[in-house]
Amino acid sequence: MRYDVWMPRPAYREAASRSEPVPFPEAYDPVGFVDASGLEAAFHAGQNTRIPWNPARPTRSVSVGDVLTAGTATWRVADAGFEPIHEVSRHLA
Repeated sequence: MRYDVWMPRPAYREAASRSEPVPFPEAYDPVGFVDASGLEAAFHAGQNTRIPWNPARPTRSVSVGDVLTAGTATWRVADAGFEPIHEVSRHLA
């Protein structure tokens, strides 16, 4: 499955990394995608452990506060695991 990876815009990065409310998709930019069998695999594939996953941003790793989307499903990378986002364009908390 393809997971699109979204990163908070600079003004929102610190807040997103602290799990403060950040509007999605308004405060995010798409930064690439990974092909994986599930969320954990997508997170792992989004790390730069072996080869860069995103040639446009080769030093970028998936981090807390980032958002993964697959089809109409959306998740925020949390401190531990993933938080589903049931309504796009709502504030994340």
